[in-house]
Amino acid sequence: MKVWRWIFYLVLLIFPFGQLASFYSPFKEFFFRVHLLDIAGLCFVLYWLVFVKKFNSPFFFRPLAVFGVIASISLAVKALFLPFGELVLPFFYLLRLYCWILFFWAMTDFIKKEKIDLINLLVLEGLAVSAISLLQYLFLPDTRFLFYADWDDHFFRAIGAFLDPSFNGLILVLAFILCLKKYFGIRQGNKNFYLFFLLLIGITVGLSFSRMSYLILIISFFIILMFKKKYKLLFPFLFFFVLIIFLIPKQTGEGVDLLRKSTSFAKIANYRQVLLISKDNLLLGVGYNLLRNEFFKRGFLAKENWQTSHAGAGADNSFLFVLATTGIFGLLSYLYFWLEIIKRTLKEKEIFFLSAIVSLLVSAFFVNCLFYPWILFWWGTILADFTAEIEA
Repeated sequence: MKVWRWIFYLVLLIFPFGQLASFYSPFKEFFFRVHLLDIAGLCFVLYWLVFVKKFNSPFFFRPLAVFGVIASISLAVKALFLPFGELVLPFFYLLRLYCWILFFWAMTDFIKKEKIDLINLLVLEGLAVSAISLLQYLFLPDTRFLFYADWDDHFFRAIGAFLDPSFNGLILVLAFILCLKKYFGIRQGNKNFYLFFLLLIGITVGLSFSRMSYLILIISFFIILMFKKKYKLLFPFLFFFVLIIFLIPKQTGEGVDLLRKSTSFAKIANYRQVLLISKDNLLLGVGYNLLRNEFFKRGFLAKENWQTSHAGAGADNSFLFVLATTGIFGLLSYLYFWLEIIKRTLKEKEIFFLSAIVSLLVSAFFVNCLFYPWILFWWGTILADFTAEIEA
C-alpha cells in the first residue's frame, strides 16, 4: 500500500507543472502530445487493478461507465470507414478516458483505505499553480513566442504551466473553493494562513484576465455565502475583487481588455462549426475524439498545422464536444451522470462541492474543460472524496 500512496504523491508532484511536464510522441506518423500526468494516473490505476483488493463500484460510476461504452461504440462504428492511421490517436484518447474513469473508482478505494488530508493536499496543489503563475507573470510576461509552437499568444497574462489563462484560472478557482472550505471549517487561530492563501490565489486569478475565471469565482463564492448565510461578506469580497482587477497593472493589448470581442466571435464561430457537424452525425457523432479529422475535412483547420494546433481537437464547449463526437446518445448519458451528482449533492447539502460543480459546468460552456487531463484528475479526486464520504 505504501507504493500506491507514493504513486499518488507522484501524481500530485507532476500536476502543477501542467503542459511543461509533457512531450511529443517520437512517431511522425502518429503525432500527439504525451502528458506525464496521464502516465502517472495510469500507473495509479494499474497498481490498483493488480495489487489492491477492490470495493464494489462506487456511486456515480455506472452512469459514467455507460458514457464510456457509448464513446467506444461511436469510435468503433467510424472505424469501419476510416484508415488505420486516422484511428490511432482517437484510440489513445479513448484509453485516456477509460483511465480517468477508472481513476475515480481507484481514488474512491484509496480514500477509504488511506488516511490522508486530501483537501489540504489539493490546496497545496493550488498554491503551487499560483506560485508558478506569479513567477511566469513576473519574469516571463510576454509569451507571444508560444504562437510559433501552435499555442495561443498571450501578453502580460498569468497562464502558468498550463499555457492558457482559462484553464489556469479554472484550476485556481477550484483550489480557491477548497481553501475557502478549510477557512470556514477551522478555528479562528489558524484562519490567517488560509486567508493569506485565498488572497494569493485571488490575485493570481485577477492576473489571468480570464473573464470566465472571474465569473466562476464570483458565482462559486456567492453560492457558498448564500448557503452559509454569510451575506455581509459578499459586498467586501466583490469590492476587493473589483479593486484587484482595477489595480493590477495592464499593458496595451487586447488580451487584457475585459471587453475584447475577438475571442467571443471565435467561440461563436466554433460553436456553429460543431453544431453543423453534430447535425450531420446526430445519433453517434463523428466518433470519440475524431473531431480534429472532421474539422480538417471540412476546411475548418489550416492544412499546415491541423495536426499540431492545440485548438483543433475539440470544441470550445464540453457538451457540444460530447454531442459532436458521441451523438445524442452520448450526450444524454453524460448529462444523466451530471444530473445524478447534482441531485445527490443537493441532498447531502455539500455546498463547497456544489460550488465546484457549478464552476466546472459554467466553464464547460466556454472551454472544453471536462476532458482536460488536469481537470479530470482534480474532478475525479474531489468526486471520489465526496463519494467515499456518502458511502461511509
